[in-house]
Amino acid sequence: MDIVELEGKTLPQLYTIAKDLNIPNPKQLKKHDLVFRILEVQTEKSGHMFAKGILEILPEGYGFLRTGGYPHAKMSMSLKPRSAALTCKMVI
Repeated sequence: MDIVELEGKTLPQLYTIAKDLNIPNPKQLKKHDLVFRILEVQTEKSGHMFAKGILEILPEGYGFLRTGGYPHAKMSMSLKPRSAALTCKMVI
């Protein structure tokens, strides 16, 4: 399920999805936060990583998701041009 589909669901529907994903205390979350928690769990269960940060896209087409602040993040994700796959890259 993607974000558009989840945003279109009612809270009771989201609570059911959260229960199926074993998300604790979904009724304590606001709808927006619950949607992102569902997305996060779905992403991790599929073997991918869910990350938040600042996306920097270079003129050459490469991009970096800075997860620990900008510009000296402890960890960043690099995105290759014309690729949907993110690879993890440590930045010291």
